[in-house]
Amino acid sequence: MNKMMSGFAVLLGVALAAPVQAQTAARFASTATDVARAAELESQAVALYESPRSFKRAAKLHEQAAELRPAGDLVRIDDLRQAARLYHYAGSTAKARDLMVRAGDAALAAGDVLNAAETYLDAAFLYREAGMGGEVLQLVKKAQLLTNSPLISARDKSSILSRIQASA
Repeated sequence: MNKMMSGFAVLLGVALAAPVQAQTAARFASTATDVARAAELESQAVALYESPRSFKRAAKLHEQAAELRPAGDLVRIDDLRQAARLYHYAGSTAKARDLMVRAGDAALAAGDVLNAAETYLDAAFLYREAGMGGEVLQLVKKAQLLTNSPLISARDKSSILSRIQASA
């Protein structure tokens, strides 16, 4: 009886593991397809950089590419930052501000503390242009707090603090 129960347990384990493995394989294939599509969109966006009239379309392509990439993918953060810059150049300043903050949040969530601090300062610049002082202070404070991270070198900390002082 014990052998029969242990055989049943093994069989049950295999039966339960198979769908999980299939889901994992499907998720990996979907992610690979999404990343490949994101790379295509990024190439299309870069091709539009030559014409300022196309900046908004290029920004949208970078934004779409970012949405296809997994949360911890650092290229996703670059796509969000580039989309924000292009929206800013195209005159869509509210969208630019929103995406730059999202890029900072994504960098922080991915553990890229230096990129997060720099991106929050970029966002603060966009908010300053819009005369939104309260948001500027919040973003500068976030960036300043991140300089206390042991993941930021003394040189990078000095650079961030210099940017903060120069903008004051």
